Amino acid sequence: FILVSKLAVKKSGLVPGLVYRGRPVAAWFELDFDGKPVVIYSVHMPTPRPEFNQLRGRGFLAELIGGKGIYSSEVRTSYRQYWDERFRLADGLIETLRKEQRPFILVGDFNIPDHGCLFGRFKSGFTDVFAAKGCGYGLTFPGLTRNPKTWFGAWLRIDYIFADKNLRPLYCRIEPRQNAQHRAIAAMFEMELPKKSISPPHPRNPDTNIS
Repeated sequence: FILVSKLAVKKSGLVPGLVYRGRPVAAWFELDFDGKPVVIYSVHMPTPRPEFNQLRGRGFLAELIGGKGIYSSEVRTSYRQYWDERFRLADGLIETLRKEQRPFILVGDFNIPDHGCLFGRFKSGFTDVFAAKGCGYGLTFPGLTRNPKTWFGAWLRIDYIFADKNLRPLYCRIEPRQNAQHRAIAAMFEMELPKKSISPPHPRNPDTNIS
């Protein structure tokens, strides 16, 4: 996990407990924003591609005869175990974020589409920045493809920026084209500061406001 920032990085570390097959899936970086801490959580959830490939095998008819692919109890068990792990990782990350006292932004490759149970768990607790301030479909994967059915461009939204209630999104855009696996996302935020109480004017000088 790498964060490039013009703001000073005060602290950083891996999110404890979020490990898949020996590899961490999330890290955090505390930035100094004008004297106030803001935390960036960087996420890279494991891809389901190997599990999908096992289910598909050599094709419907070929695996029907051979009893493999989706017809294999071993493959189906591996598929269920993968999604059980994905839900465990998602729930662990969400629990960490609910305990976070500092303003935070959650970014990265979640490897889930923008619908379904897993996505709903994040959307219900945090602001989906592209949905709030983006334009279009927000497709990020693949950055470039040779598939004419997708007009040689992205056809999945699996990369996201989420924010907590202390950060109000002002802008979010997906880069229009990129010869890479994923397209980048850019966003701008405004920090919601606690409102100061305003004392009533002094009775002897009604033109003076004291805050």
